[in-house]
Amino acid sequence: MIDATGRSRQGPDRASPDQSAGAPEARAIRLQRLLTERGLTAAIAPGSTAVAILGDAPALQHRLLEGTPPVIARMEGGRLLLDVRTIREEELEALAEAVRIARRKDLALMV
Repeated sequence: MIDATGRSRQGPDRASPDQSAGAPEARAIRLQRLLTERGLTAAIAPGSTAVAILGDAPALQHRLLEGTPPVIARMEGGRLLLDVRTIREEELEALAEAVRIARRKDLALMV
């Protein structure tokens, strides 16, 4: 499961993502770019390592949880936030693709 809430998901055989290549701020910038390249409107939340995805946040959050892999994001101020502190550099592409797929499903239900 991809955990984008900012909670630690360390295990005995898993190093902290913050210790992996790339600082959280750099990963946030990269995730924002990857999401934008996939046609999503995303912005780095001021003063944090979270990327906000604009749109119908509750519906998108629900779709992300139903996806494969499921993505856990947090709601704050009506925005859906993906916090990269617990996401490794090599997981960013998969996370961006999971969000794109969830958003596409969300839009299909509106038609």
